[in-house]
Amino acid sequence: MGCSLLRAEPSYLRFPSDIHWKTQASAHFEIIYRENQKKFAERTLQAAERAHRLLQPIFPEVPPLTRIVLADFSDSLNGYSLNFPYPHFVVFASPPESTSELSSLDQWLDSVVLHEFAHTLHLYPAHGIWKLMRSVFGTWVVPNGMLPQHFHEGLATFLETEFSKGGRGRSAYFKMLTRKSVQSGQWLEDFAPLDRRDGSFSFFPQGSSPYFFGYHFYDFLWRQKGAEGIRDLTLASSSNWPYWVGTPIEDVYGLSISEIWARIKQEQTQLFQKELTHLKSQSPSALTYFTRSGFLKKEVRSSVQLKEVAYLSSHPQDGQRLEILETSQGNKVFSHPIPVSGAGGLCWKRNERESVFVAPVIWSEDNYQETRLQVISALPKQSRGYLSTPSEPIRNVHEFSCSEDFSQLLTYQEKGGKGSLRVYQGNFNQSETALKLNHQWELPEGTWVSSLLIGNPHIFLLRKGDKSLFFEWQPPELPKPLGEIPGHAFSLKKNSNGIFLITSLSGREEIWQWDRLSGTLKKQVIVTGGVNSFDFAPEGFYVTSYEPGGYDIALVGLPQSGKTRLSPVSLEDSKPLASESISPEKDYSPLSTLIPRTWVPSALIVPYGLQLGAWIPMFDLSQRHFYDVNLGLDQRDTNEGKKVLPYFSALYGYRFGTSQVLNASGYYVPTFLIFSQSFFERWGTSLSWGRRIPGTAIHTRFSSLFRRVENSSLGPSNRSVGLGIDLGWSNQNTTDVFENEIQTGVRLTGTHQWFLKPLGSQDGFFSTLFSAEGFLNPPFWTSSTFYLALRQGYTEGTPLYNSFFEGGGELMFTQTRGFFLNRGYLPGSFAARRIFGGNLEFRFPIARVERGYQLLPIFLNALSGALVLDTTSYDRGLNHSYPKRWLKEFLWSAGVELKTQWRFFYYLPTEVRLGFYRGLSREGEPFYFSLGVQASL
Repeated sequence: MGCSLLRAEPSYLRFPSDIHWKTQASAHFEIIYRENQKKFAERTLQAAERAHRLLQPIFPEVPPLTRIVLADFSDSLNGYSLNFPYPHFVVFASPPESTSELSSLDQWLDSVVLHEFAHTLHLYPAHGIWKLMRSVFGTWVVPNGMLPQHFHEGLATFLETEFSKGGRGRSAYFKMLTRKSVQSGQWLEDFAPLDRRDGSFSFFPQGSSPYFFGYHFYDFLWRQKGAEGIRDLTLASSSNWPYWVGTPIEDVYGLSISEIWARIKQEQTQLFQKELTHLKSQSPSALTYFTRSGFLKKEVRSSVQLKEVAYLSSHPQDGQRLEILETSQGNKVFSHPIPVSGAGGLCWKRNERESVFVAPVIWSEDNYQETRLQVISALPKQSRGYLSTPSEPIRNVHEFSCSEDFSQLLTYQEKGGKGSLRVYQGNFNQSETALKLNHQWELPEGTWVSSLLIGNPHIFLLRKGDKSLFFEWQPPELPKPLGEIPGHAFSLKKNSNGIFLITSLSGREEIWQWDRLSGTLKKQVIVTGGVNSFDFAPEGFYVTSYEPGGYDIALVGLPQSGKTRLSPVSLEDSKPLASESISPEKDYSPLSTLIPRTWVPSALIVPYGLQLGAWIPMFDLSQRHFYDVNLGLDQRDTNEGKKVLPYFSALYGYRFGTSQVLNASGYYVPTFLIFSQSFFERWGTSLSWGRRIPGTAIHTRFSSLFRRVENSSLGPSNRSVGLGIDLGWSNQNTTDVFENEIQTGVRLTGTHQWFLKPLGSQDGFFSTLFSAEGFLNPPFWTSSTFYLALRQGYTEGTPLYNSFFEGGGELMFTQTRGFFLNRGYLPGSFAARRIFGGNLEFRFPIARVERGYQLLPIFLNALSGALVLDTTSYDRGLNHSYPKRWLKEFLWSAGVELKTQWRFFYYLPTEVRLGFYRGLSREGEPFYFSLGVQASL
């Protein structure tokens, strides 16, 4: 026997629900933003109108109005653009991380806005059959959205570079990736073949791949035909057959994709071979590596005795960690998992009695995400909490530096476009110590700090545009400018020989020494790749240096030569947008944005028939209001003849306060019982209020419920009116990005519903569900996991068809795996009032493939497997003649599953699962086969 399962779940990004949103408008944009950020919003509108002027000549069609969300609830610079439900883009407005590729942006707000608006304009056109489809189905029809990811990100990255003095295309990071791959002979081959240019999590540069390869692609196209070529290509793609990505390119440029990449390879190879030859004549620094694991390592710190180094690492299998490496043998002596943030800084106090760190970590709650400073002890191994003042945690940290005795802290903190340098005092060896804020200096508008060094005076690097400015600060005096460096500079360090830093003056991120008296920089290290952090070694430096595959810990020998003189500092403020070009500030209203603009058709094969329907999803710009409507027809052949019945469900939600949500729902569903092949009609409504209990991981929901089951062959009609409560608690987290599965932790959920005659119910009864799920990683195979689920359902006091639980194999028509799953039995084998289900799985990886074929929209990520054991115990209730077997007799099944993780259509993560099972108890299937598909939009 066999069955199939299809599930598609939309998963939208969620904003915090307690924000008071304001709005303003310019000629072509409307922006919503947090209250008291009017000036920041005007800067964003200025950047958007600039992007409009620059990009309109390139793109054939421009939306009459593009909406912008200015989001300040994340400390990591990012953004996204959507044409659904209307053209809009979101900017997570925060300064770049000093070690990230985004640090190459000059005016970072201008560049990010231009990047996201370029996506909006690229997605907007629809021609040919697509124009007709958009007029029928709505805004989800986006023909240019059906392109590989590097075709989207590469175009926006190229334009962000072309229309600025910085940009990732000019960055030392992009040059490093090309130079090292040319040097190793991997350029556009092992690094990376065509099918991997959208990115591969198990191959560096992972998420940077579409930006990096796409930039090279569009840089070549721009040099062929300029803006006119991009314009023609955008139009041609917007009327093209889906996924025939090469046809428009050949029509516009007369070259195939493979021919274009062959030319890019030839050009870049010649260019960087010349540079490598020149570098060889300069005698590059000798590197002795302690690690060879690749991926990301940063913020290296050496111990006082210079015999150990600590650093922050990120690896797709091991996750994010704080580690200590003993340098004589290259052995790890400490490894502690932490949610590493992108902030610059790591403090280490090391002596015989203790080893204490202050590390930047990501703190998340209620859809806010910010960087806080956590105190971590390696001797003994424990976390000591977050650094704070008497009134609040020290939050939104982007750079920080500690005094050697852990009594003084210097931070750069920014939120909502307002940045400041702050000096805190207090003994932060102990987590319970509250620090005192002694001094504060507000940064000039549009600048950000890329590095700081605590001392007397303090030294910091201030980024303004495409320059890095040296400052010294002796509070309570104002900071004094000392000089400026073209490009990006970061990672200030100091010893008895002077002050050192990393800068990209030579086009490579290398270590230089700053001579304050002469105002010059002297190069200390020459590398063919780059370094993203360093500290002092007995005779040289410990560095995190790049080789193909990522950054590793290495020892660098004696200094090199070469000087560069600093320029005088200039701190002229950029001119603000004229006030008359922006509408007055007002409260944001969601009403105009809640009109349906799209619908998605659906078809689902169900037992003995077919369901045809439509899904209408919608949310407002603030994501506070949302609704889903599903409606259609259910057609089946049953014991009562052929039936065609409508079905309908609708949900409206309103999110407010701190993690609170109000839901109102209604439904009319023709319910089908497999064991009797019979329909009965059910409809109902509910109103619920839910929230997370502050300070805990417990989520609650309280509901009022109304249900009615209509008269059918199964029995008379029945009305139920009641109340419900739901509780949930979880400490689960994901540690394996390849499998996209929860790998550790426990989740507990419980639901209880009362249906009471005093409220209007014809029968008084209750229904209770409880579930416990847990994951455990065995010591014998660290990349595998045990999964255990225990579930219990109990209901009494009403006809079976009115309140019951169903168990057995996978249920095709519910678009999910059954709650009481027993895979060696047919779907719907168990209809019960009292039921227990247990599932034990041993999940293990088989292989990471991560290959596709050319640019076909099919990419196989990985293979994994599972050994499964299921059990069920049930009966029809206390007042039923069916034998009482609940918790007395258990029905067992066992099987094996082969899971394949795919990426379909360039963007859709999908699991295709094959299952082979056998029922081990009465009425079990001797051989049962299932095919399951799970996808998340």
